[in-house]
Amino acid sequence: MTTSSSAAAMTSVFQPDPETIKQVVQGSMTYAKYLVASHKKLFPDSRAECFELCGGVVVYVSSTSPLTQLIGFGVTRQVLPTDFAFLRQYFHERGLPLRIRVTQFTQPSLIECLAGKQFKTSDFTFMLARRLDLPFSKSSHPGIEIKPIENERLWLNTFAAGHYRGKLDEETEDLGRTLFHAERSQILGAWVNGEIAGAAMVTFTEKIAAFNAACTLPAFRGMGIQKALIEHRMDLAAKNGLNLAMSRISPGSISHRNYTKLGFNIGYFTMLLEEIP
Repeated sequence: MTTSSSAAAMTSVFQPDPETIKQVVQGSMTYAKYLVASHKKLFPDSRAECFELCGGVVVYVSSTSPLTQLIGFGVTRQVLPTDFAFLRQYFHERGLPLRIRVTQFTQPSLIECLAGKQFKTSDFTFMLARRLDLPFSKSSHPGIEIKPIENERLWLNTFAAGHYRGKLDEETEDLGRTLFHAERSQILGAWVNGEIAGAAMVTFTEKIAAFNAACTLPAFRGMGIQKALIEHRMDLAAKNGLNLAMSRISPGSISHRNYTKLGFNIGYFTMLLEEIP
Protein backbone atom coordinates (compact mmCIF):
# COMPACT_ATOMS: atom_id res chain seq x y z
CA MET A 1 0.00 0.00 0.00
CA THR A 2 1.18 3.57 -0.61
CA THR A 3 2.45 5.77 2.18
CA SER A 4 0.28 8.62 3.41
CA SER A 5 2.69 11.18 1.89
CA SER A 6 2.53 9.66 -1.59
CA ALA A 7 -1.25 9.39 -1.37
CA ALA A 8 -1.47 13.05 -0.39
CA ALA A 9 0.69 14.02 -3.38
CA MET A 10 -1.63 12.19 -5.74
CA THR A 11 -4.81 13.71 -4.34
CA SER A 12 -3.34 17.17 -4.90
CA VAL A 13 -3.05 16.55 -8.65
CA PHE A 14 -6.79 16.94 -9.21
CA GLN A 15 -9.69 17.11 -6.79
CA PRO A 16 -13.07 16.98 -8.56
CA ASP A 17 -16.24 17.69 -6.67
CA PRO A 18 -17.78 14.88 -4.57
CA GLU A 19 -20.72 14.49 -6.93
CA THR A 20 -18.39 13.82 -9.88
CA ILE A 21 -16.47 11.23 -7.87
CA LYS A 22 -19.74 9.57 -6.93
CA GLN A 23 -20.79 9.45 -10.58
CA VAL A 24 -17.48 7.93 -11.68
CA VAL A 25 -17.58 5.26 -8.96
CA GLN A 26 -21.19 4.47 -9.85
CA GLY A 27 -20.23 4.28 -13.52
CA SER A 28 -17.48 1.76 -12.72
CA MET A 29 -19.94 -0.35 -10.76
CA THR A 30 -22.56 -0.26 -13.52
CA TYR A 31 -19.95 -1.25 -16.10
CA ALA A 32 -18.98 -4.24 -13.94
CA LYS A 33 -22.64 -5.28 -13.69
CA TYR A 34 -22.97 -5.18 -17.48
CA LEU A 35 -19.92 -7.43 -17.87
CA VAL A 36 -21.18 -10.00 -15.37
CA ALA A 37 -24.59 -10.05 -17.07
CA SER A 38 -22.88 -10.56 -20.43
CA HIS A 39 -20.76 -13.41 -19.07
CA LYS A 40 -23.75 -15.17 -17.51
CA LYS A 41 -25.69 -14.93 -20.76
CA LEU A 42 -22.80 -16.43 -22.72
CA PHE A 43 -21.97 -19.06 -20.12
CA PRO A 44 -25.23 -20.03 -18.31
CA ASP A 45 -23.48 -22.66 -16.18
CA SER A 46 -21.00 -20.11 -14.84
CA ARG A 47 -21.06 -19.19 -11.14
CA ALA A 48 -20.59 -15.54 -12.10
CA GLU A 49 -22.47 -13.03 -10.00
CA CYS A 50 -22.45 -9.39 -8.99
CA PHE A 51 -24.12 -7.94 -5.89
CA GLU A 52 -23.99 -4.72 -3.91
CA LEU A 53 -22.43 -4.37 -0.49
CA CYS A 54 -21.30 -1.33 1.53
CA GLY A 55 -21.86 1.04 -1.36
CA GLY A 56 -19.81 -1.06 -3.79
CA VAL A 57 -20.18 -4.21 -5.84
CA VAL A 58 -18.75 -7.68 -5.36
CA VAL A 59 -17.79 -9.07 -8.77
CA TYR A 60 -17.13 -12.77 -9.24
CA VAL A 61 -16.65 -14.32 -12.69
CA SER A 62 -14.16 -17.13 -12.10
CA SER A 63 -11.10 -17.90 -10.01
CA THR A 64 -8.77 -16.75 -12.81
CA SER A 65 -10.76 -13.88 -14.33
CA PRO A 66 -9.28 -10.36 -13.99
CA LEU A 67 -12.87 -9.15 -13.56
CA THR A 68 -13.19 -10.84 -10.15
CA GLN A 69 -12.75 -8.14 -7.49
CA LEU A 70 -14.52 -5.58 -5.29
CA ILE A 71 -15.31 -2.17 -6.82
CA GLY A 72 -16.40 0.96 -4.95
CA PHE A 73 -16.42 -0.95 -1.68
CA GLY A 74 -16.22 1.37 1.32
CA VAL A 75 -16.09 4.61 -0.70
CA THR A 76 -19.51 6.06 0.07
CA ARG A 77 -20.43 3.87 3.05
CA GLN A 78 -18.67 2.60 6.15
CA VAL A 79 -17.51 -1.01 6.32
CA LEU A 80 -18.32 -3.04 9.42
CA PRO A 81 -16.04 -5.85 10.63
CA THR A 82 -18.90 -8.28 9.91
CA ASP A 83 -19.04 -7.07 6.28
CA PHE A 84 -15.30 -7.57 5.88
CA ALA A 85 -15.46 -11.04 7.47
CA PHE A 86 -18.26 -12.01 5.08
CA LEU A 87 -16.20 -10.93 2.07
CA ARG A 88 -13.11 -12.83 3.16
CA GLN A 89 -15.18 -15.94 3.62
CA TYR A 90 -16.90 -15.41 0.25
CA PHE A 91 -13.58 -15.29 -1.59
CA HIS A 92 -11.96 -18.06 0.44
CA GLU A 93 -14.88 -20.44 -0.23
CA ARG A 94 -14.11 -19.99 -3.93
CA GLY A 95 -10.44 -20.75 -3.43
CA LEU A 96 -9.39 -17.13 -3.84
CA PRO A 97 -7.60 -14.52 -1.80
CA LEU A 98 -9.62 -11.39 -1.10
CA ARG A 99 -9.23 -8.87 -3.97
CA ILE A 100 -10.30 -5.34 -3.17
CA ARG A 101 -9.80 -2.10 -5.10
CA VAL A 102 -9.14 0.92 -2.85
CA THR A 103 -8.76 4.65 -3.56
CA GLN A 104 -7.80 7.77 -1.63
CA PHE A 105 -11.53 8.15 -0.95
CA THR A 106 -11.85 4.78 0.79
CA GLN A 107 -13.51 5.10 4.20
CA PRO A 108 -11.21 4.79 7.26
CA SER A 109 -13.45 1.94 8.48
CA LEU A 110 -12.21 -0.26 5.62
CA ILE A 111 -8.57 0.64 6.26
CA GLU A 112 -9.10 -0.42 9.89
CA CYS A 113 -10.41 -3.79 8.68
CA LEU A 114 -7.26 -4.25 6.56
CA ALA A 115 -4.98 -3.59 9.53
CA GLY A 116 -2.98 -6.59 10.70
CA LYS A 117 -3.51 -8.52 7.45
CA GLN A 118 -1.02 -8.88 4.62
CA PHE A 119 -1.85 -7.64 1.13
CA LYS A 120 0.14 -7.15 -2.05
CA THR A 121 -0.62 -4.60 -4.78
CA SER A 122 -1.70 -6.38 -7.96
CA ASP A 123 -2.04 -3.19 -9.99
CA PHE A 124 -2.03 0.56 -9.60
CA THR A 125 -4.04 2.78 -11.93
CA PHE A 126 -5.51 6.24 -12.40
CA MET A 127 -9.19 6.78 -13.05
CA LEU A 128 -9.35 9.63 -15.53
CA ALA A 129 -12.45 11.69 -16.18
CA ARG A 130 -13.52 14.46 -18.53
CA ARG A 131 -16.67 16.53 -18.75
CA LEU A 132 -18.20 16.20 -22.19
CA ASP A 133 -20.19 19.41 -21.93
CA LEU A 134 -16.92 21.34 -22.12
CA PRO A 135 -15.81 22.32 -25.64
CA PHE A 136 -13.59 19.97 -27.62
CA SER A 137 -12.79 19.82 -31.30
CA LYS A 138 -12.49 16.51 -33.06
CA SER A 139 -9.21 16.33 -34.97
CA SER A 140 -8.86 15.19 -38.53
CA HIS A 141 -7.15 11.80 -38.87
CA PRO A 142 -6.42 11.27 -42.57
CA GLY A 143 -6.12 7.63 -43.51
CA ILE A 144 -7.80 6.35 -40.32
CA GLU A 145 -11.38 5.09 -40.56
CA ILE A 146 -13.34 4.46 -37.33
CA LYS A 147 -16.40 2.22 -37.45
CA PRO A 148 -18.05 -0.51 -35.35
CA ILE A 149 -16.58 -4.02 -35.36
CA GLU A 150 -19.48 -6.32 -36.08
CA ASN A 151 -17.51 -9.55 -36.48
CA GLU A 152 -16.78 -11.22 -33.13
CA ARG A 153 -13.79 -13.18 -34.44
CA LEU A 154 -12.17 -10.03 -35.84
CA TRP A 155 -12.57 -8.38 -32.43
CA LEU A 156 -11.13 -11.39 -30.58
CA ASN A 157 -8.07 -11.54 -32.84
CA THR A 158 -7.53 -7.77 -32.53
CA PHE A 159 -8.03 -7.88 -28.75
CA ALA A 160 -5.50 -10.71 -28.39
CA ALA A 161 -2.96 -9.06 -30.70
CA GLY A 162 -3.23 -5.71 -28.94
CA HIS A 163 -3.27 -6.89 -25.32
CA TYR A 164 -1.82 -10.40 -25.20
CA ARG A 165 0.75 -10.49 -28.01
CA GLY A 166 -1.58 -12.55 -30.16
CA LYS A 167 -2.15 -15.28 -27.57
CA LEU A 168 -5.84 -16.19 -27.73
CA ASP A 169 -6.28 -18.90 -25.11
CA GLU A 170 -9.62 -19.95 -23.65
CA GLU A 171 -9.54 -17.39 -20.83
CA THR A 172 -8.69 -14.51 -23.16
CA GLU A 173 -11.40 -15.55 -25.61
CA ASP A 174 -13.99 -15.75 -22.82
CA LEU A 175 -13.03 -12.26 -21.64
CA GLY A 176 -13.10 -10.89 -25.17
CA ARG A 177 -16.53 -12.36 -25.85
CA THR A 178 -17.82 -10.98 -22.55
CA LEU A 179 -16.70 -7.49 -23.59
CA PHE A 180 -18.09 -7.85 -27.12
CA HIS A 181 -21.60 -8.76 -25.93
CA ALA A 182 -21.82 -6.38 -22.96
CA GLU A 183 -25.05 -4.41 -22.57
CA ARG A 184 -25.14 -0.83 -23.87
CA SER A 185 -21.65 -1.21 -25.29
CA GLN A 186 -20.04 -0.86 -28.67
CA ILE A 187 -16.72 -2.13 -30.00
CA LEU A 188 -15.09 0.27 -32.44
CA GLY A 189 -12.31 -0.54 -34.86
CA ALA A 190 -9.72 1.66 -36.54
CA TRP A 191 -8.77 0.78 -40.10
CA VAL A 192 -5.78 1.99 -42.10
CA ASN A 193 -5.80 1.23 -45.82
CA GLY A 194 -8.46 -1.40 -45.23
CA GLU A 195 -6.45 -3.19 -42.53
CA ILE A 196 -7.54 -3.35 -38.88
CA ALA A 197 -5.10 -1.26 -36.84
CA GLY A 198 -6.72 -1.01 -33.42
CA ALA A 199 -9.92 -1.20 -31.43
CA ALA A 200 -11.64 0.20 -28.35
CA MET A 201 -14.80 -0.20 -26.32
CA VAL A 202 -17.34 2.34 -25.13
CA THR A 203 -20.12 1.59 -22.64
CA PHE A 204 -23.00 3.95 -21.93
CA THR A 205 -24.23 3.99 -18.34
CA GLU A 206 -26.98 6.36 -17.19
CA LYS A 207 -24.73 9.41 -17.02
CA ILE A 208 -21.21 8.30 -17.91
CA ALA A 209 -19.41 6.84 -20.91
CA ALA A 210 -16.82 4.25 -19.87
CA PHE A 211 -13.86 3.90 -22.25
CA ASN A 212 -12.15 0.49 -21.99
CA ALA A 213 -10.21 -2.26 -23.78
CA ALA A 214 -8.38 0.06 -26.18
CA CYS A 215 -5.48 -1.36 -28.14
CA THR A 216 -3.33 -0.53 -31.14
CA LEU A 217 -1.67 -3.31 -33.09
CA PRO A 218 2.16 -3.11 -32.96
CA ALA A 219 2.60 -2.35 -36.68
CA PHE A 220 0.39 0.75 -36.40
CA ARG A 221 1.64 2.33 -33.20
CA GLY A 222 2.72 5.97 -33.36
CA MET A 223 0.17 6.81 -36.06
CA GLY A 224 -2.47 8.42 -33.83
CA ILE A 225 -4.77 5.40 -33.72
CA GLN A 226 -5.56 5.68 -30.02
CA LYS A 227 -6.18 9.43 -30.20
CA ALA A 228 -8.62 8.89 -33.06
CA LEU A 229 -10.45 6.20 -31.05
CA ILE A 230 -10.66 8.40 -27.94
CA GLU A 231 -11.99 11.38 -29.89
CA HIS A 232 -14.53 9.25 -31.75
CA ARG A 233 -15.86 7.85 -28.47
CA MET A 234 -16.00 11.31 -26.91
CA ASP A 235 -18.03 12.56 -29.86
CA LEU A 236 -20.28 9.50 -29.78
CA ALA A 237 -20.91 9.82 -26.04
CA ALA A 238 -21.67 13.55 -26.27
CA LYS A 239 -24.15 12.92 -29.09
CA ASN A 240 -25.85 10.33 -26.85
CA GLY A 241 -26.40 13.00 -24.19
CA LEU A 242 -23.78 11.84 -21.66
CA ASN A 243 -21.98 14.53 -19.68
CA LEU A 244 -18.93 12.64 -18.44
CA ALA A 245 -16.38 10.14 -19.79
CA MET A 246 -14.02 7.98 -17.76
CA SER A 247 -11.19 5.55 -18.34
CA ARG A 248 -8.88 3.61 -16.02
CA ILE A 249 -5.27 3.67 -17.22
CA SER A 250 -1.71 2.94 -16.07
CA PRO A 251 0.16 6.01 -14.78
CA GLY A 252 2.85 7.32 -17.12
CA SER A 253 1.72 5.17 -20.04
CA ILE A 254 1.20 6.34 -23.60
CA SER A 255 -2.54 6.04 -22.92
CA HIS A 256 -2.16 8.37 -19.94
CA ARG A 257 -0.45 10.99 -22.10
CA ASN A 258 -3.01 10.67 -24.89
CA TYR A 259 -5.97 11.07 -22.56
CA THR A 260 -4.36 14.03 -20.78
CA LYS A 261 -3.80 15.83 -24.08
CA LEU A 262 -7.53 15.51 -24.74
CA GLY A 263 -8.52 17.14 -21.46
CA PHE A 264 -8.92 14.13 -19.16
CA ASN A 265 -7.84 14.67 -15.55
CA ILE A 266 -7.08 12.36 -12.66
CA GLY A 267 -10.25 11.76 -10.66
CA TYR A 268 -8.63 9.33 -8.24
CA PHE A 269 -6.08 6.54 -8.09
CA THR A 270 -6.95 2.90 -7.51
CA MET A 271 -4.93 0.04 -6.05
CA LEU A 272 -6.02 -3.55 -6.43
CA LEU A 273 -5.01 -5.26 -3.19
CA GLU A 274 -4.76 -9.04 -3.04
CA GLU A 275 -4.58 -10.77 0.31
CA ILE A 276 -1.50 -12.87 0.96
CA PRO A 277 -2.54 -16.23 2.48
